[in-house]
Amino acid sequence: MKNSILIGVLTNVIAGLCSGCSLSSGDRQPRTDSLIWPDIDLLADYPETDIYLQDIGTVDYIPLELTDSSLLGNPRIIMTERYIITSNSADNVIVFNRDGSYSHSFNKVGQAPFEYTSIDQLAVDPLSHTIYVIDKLMFRAQIYDLYGNYIGSRKLPANLFQDVYFLDKGMLLGVDRKDVSIEDAGYPKQVNKEPFFILDCSAGNDSIYPLHYRLENPVSDLYLSSSGDTSFGISQWIFPISRIGDYVFVSEALEDTIYTIHKDARIPVVAKHHTSKNQIPILTAIDGINSRFLFINSAEKLTASNNLGTPDAELFAYDNDSPGWKKARLINRDIDDLTKQATDPQHRISASNHTLLNGYMGQLLSAERICDLRDSGVLKGELLKLSEGMTHEDNPVLLLLRLNE
Repeated sequence: MKNSILIGVLTNVIAGLCSGCSLSSGDRQPRTDSLIWPDIDLLADYPETDIYLQDIGTVDYIPLELTDSSLLGNPRIIMTERYIITSNSADNVIVFNRDGSYSHSFNKVGQAPFEYTSIDQLAVDPLSHTIYVIDKLMFRAQIYDLYGNYIGSRKLPANLFQDVYFLDKGMLLGVDRKDVSIEDAGYPKQVNKEPFFILDCSAGNDSIYPLHYRLENPVSDLYLSSSGDTSFGISQWIFPISRIGDYVFVSEALEDTIYTIHKDARIPVVAKHHTSKNQIPILTAIDGINSRFLFINSAEKLTASNNLGTPDAELFAYDNDSPGWKKARLINRDIDDLTKQATDPQHRISASNHTLLNGYMGQLLSAERICDLRDSGVLKGELLKLSEGMTHEDNPVLLLLRLNE
């Protein structure tokens, strides 16, 4: 009964949002109330432009304090108004204050009902700071308060493949995209074409409700290959599903619309023309968005047919102050050498690689990279000042870009 009511609410809200609006008009202005933007052709010959971070927003550098309890590699971080939360290879949940100073950490590794076997992913309620540790080996989400006090446990579907996101008020949005990228033709495909579900974590509930959003041809950012007992995977870091601020964006490669699942509605964001000249799916991800800017990252799907060479990614930018799509390059003025700007997808300036607040983009700068740039004499401004006391062994620095409205 509850599932039927939920789906009914979703259907009604979506119908109300979409009535009277069309995604086929390429020359309309963006509607920031429902996040609808002009159509984009991913193969179009748009003009190219360099965009400097300091011209479109405010840049802050947040060094994440290194202690015996907060040693990090290259993590994905979750940012709230008060904290920066992440985990490390030792399965510690680590909490930093917003200025990057170390607050505390906890580790609940074990086999007890109130523990986790490993941290596959974190999800955080940005208001209550409830922390959900996704433990896929045990098919459950372990729930803790900010200081690691155990709250409860909720079941996850067996063999979950993909991610879990905080959605709203005790609700998690899960995505089960089983076997969407296996290249071995002999592997039995069991693709889940209705991969979305809601996990109800509210007090006393332990329920999973499917959302009947059908993906006809799901495509992952991963290249996975399996042959006998050998398998490997490569991620392109262009995630078809990601959380930015209050929104979960879905930019599935073979769908013609990027949309967001926001609370109890599915809202179209931008229609896209996506046919590859090489008949290879084009991956897309929302890298940044607010009422003024929209940034879309794209690249051909990595497959055996393109020789496993990483396809070049392209960034498309739309600015309400100068309407029209452009192919863009984001440049940090504090790095005085254009050849040394980060271009790899994993380290790009993006809101997709991490979970940030509304209107923010971010980039993790490793201490090793900062020190190398400093030693080569190309740093300027605040980044140069910050680098002066750094060593290669320090924790990374989080670059936060707050986009202008």
